Amino acid sequence: MVEDIKMKEAVEAAEGDFEDVLEEAPQLSLEDLNVCFNLIDLGTERGAWRGPELATIAIVRSKLEVFLNAARPPESVPEDAPE
Repeated sequence: MVEDIKMKEAVEAAEGDFEDVLEEAPQLSLEDLNVCFNLIDLGTERGAWRGPELATIAIVRSKLEVFLNAARPPESVPEDAPE
């Protein structure tokens, strides 16, 4: 219930931005892909996918995970960290 309210608030907040997005050139950010990745997990938790769809969903999720991990900037190691 709380998640539904948060989702509704997020959608309402984004509605004003939606028209601006339509006027811009199409693009996807890493954050957009991360949202898609999280939506797959959310849909899975809520039982949104039927059995035959699960394999395809899992493949797409895995591809997104690999891509997002590869695109993430490397974590910097503090200079005083032991080797």
